Amino acid sequence: MALLVLLVWCTPLEATEFIPFMHNYFGKKEFCGPLTGYTLYMRSARGLSLVETLVVIGILSIMAALTFETYVSVNANKALDTDAERIIAEIGHARSLTVGSKNDTEWGVHIASSSVTIFEGDTYTEGASGNTVAPLHSAVQISAISLRDGVTDIVFERLTGDTTATGTVTLSYVASSSVARTITIYGTGVADVQ
Repeated sequence: MALLVLLVWCTPLEATEFIPFMHNYFGKKEFCGPLTGYTLYMRSARGLSLVETLVVIGILSIMAALTFETYVSVNANKALDTDAERIIAEIGHARSLTVGSKNDTEWGVHIASSSVTIFEGDTYTEGASGNTVAPLHSAVQISAISLRDGVTDIVFERLTGDTTATGTVTLSYVASSSVARTITIYGTGVADVQ
């Protein structure tokens, strides 16, 4: 049938040729008629209609929106995971410095909304020369600090590496606080992420 449509649409046929062609193809006499002297021209498709174009554009728009949403979600999760691991590494590094008695003093970690700072001594001083600041990704913020006694500094005890600043630190995606990671700090000075 597709071949018939292709032939009829693409080639002009005299009425006297068309009717016998239909007889042979269908084996019926329904296409007989007094059409002598007329030429039958069938139009061929010359392009896409406006409706077809709009449907294609609509489908492509939906696919682009879904792809963009997935990209943003993956990017947010990756940034959160990276910064959570960075904070845990900084806590572990400060604990190691304390247990190793570097400079015969304690070391600690100060947690701010957009950075984590390793500092020397038992008290954080902003801008001190020994501070090592690790900024967070611009799309990540520390949304909640729930450490014991409301402190924002985690200081480790010499030789044992223990800390009294136990609790949690929550990182979230700046654009959506529903995407978050929680870091738990234990009394032994060890931290992990959930």
